[in-house]
Amino acid sequence: MRRNSRFVLLLIMAVALMLSAACQGGGAHRPVDRKVQGDPEWWLDALRVDQDRYIAAVARKCPPQGFLSNKKCVKATILESFANQGGAGAACETEDPTGAMLLCMELIAASERAYRALGTDPQNVTGWDDPYDAFAAVSQLVATRLTSKCPDPAQGACIAQEVADLFAVPLVEANRCVLSSEVKRQVRCAMALIRIEGYRSALLRVG
Repeated sequence: MRRNSRFVLLLIMAVALMLSAACQGGGAHRPVDRKVQGDPEWWLDALRVDQDRYIAAVARKCPPQGFLSNKKCVKATILESFANQGGAGAACETEDPTGAMLLCMELIAASERAYRALGTDPQNVTGWDDPYDAFAAVSQLVATRLTSKCPDPAQGACIAQEVADLFAVPLVEANRCVLSSEVKRQVRCAMALIRIEGYRSALLRVG
């Protein structure tokens, strides 16, 4: 897979999150700061919280074996917990389960969910070898869908309703995606809602 440098950065982040979760008592997680809910980028914190929860759950299920991480268990758990969201595992084979693999699974699973929401079978889509490209491609299609349905990006109510209908999310959450009238921010938020839901769904399957 390309863009290894970004995968390395994610690995550093994932390890840091896992260590943080362990230091906070395993299941503890950082709550979303309610003071920043008016920020168009509010979803960054929300996504990080669900990443924390998921990584902590995987760490609890796959404790280290001596001084070594239990990579076999971690890999199997990630694959199994995201399996119901699509066929991401086939494009995410790597020896780095807590970094590159987790990000790949998250992005491709979200991309597959977005394609299905747009009425396209992900199996008919090519270009799954790079999770970033796959995610960017479907994000552009979401932007096209939103601008075609709601030509004026300032029409917050229209866009929020479209996001809610398209991705089957509560309108109250979709409304937070129109805190900015910039289409790029609205799309990033809408796609983040799918990523967050992906982590929550995977968390339920970790056991």
